[in-house]
Amino acid sequence: MDNLQESLDYWIIQLKNETERITENVSSCSYEELEVFVDKREHIMNRLLSVTESQAPDARQKALVHRVLQHDPPIRARMNELHLEAQEWLHQRSQAKVQRNAYESYGVVDSILMDRRK
Repeated sequence: MDNLQESLDYWIIQLKNETERITENVSSCSYEELEVFVDKREHIMNRLLSVTESQAPDARQKALVHRVLQHDPPIRARMNELHLEAQEWLHQRSQAKVQRNAYESYGVVDSILMDRRK
């Protein structure tokens, strides 16, 4: 096995390890943990792409990457769950701000309201 093939194997194994690590507790991952995972995965994928420019992966390597990608749906589901939680929190903050502003006075405090008689 040549260095390129070993390098390709190395990065595929890194991808597999990181993916397995995050999927072990994906339902309780924080957004910070997912952010770190995405950054690492992006780095690994960039390395894989650069290695595959000079040598195509063999069938075994393709199968391993395909198995790793099977873990993506629960990861994406957790990301979407966190996105919806953040969206709801922002909506609640916006509603609280609207309600708070309704009680704050923007007019002149000493003004007098006068009605006309008909």
